Amino acid sequence: MEVIKALDFPVAWQAEIDRRQKLLTISGINPEREFPAQLVLAADQFLIQPHTRVADEARLRAAGDEPRTMIAGYHWFTDWAATR
Repeated sequence: MEVIKALDFPVAWQAEIDRRQKLLTISGINPEREFPAQLVLAADQFLIQPHTRVADEARLRAAGDEPRTMIAGYHWFTDWAATR
């Protein structure tokens, strides 16, 4: 609950806008090309931070990275066990 209350709405909204813009920049997609930009943002919804494989998480954090994996499909599939 503390995380939810950490930012007021305007600050949280701007942070999300900035995060999405960063995704588009990293992808190399021109935000003015609406369809490819929508695909990048849609794919982002399937990326999660797993907290079930402690050794993998510790190894990645030690290397300065964050654990990420992809959900194969909600609700009937689990993650694909990718650690990067």
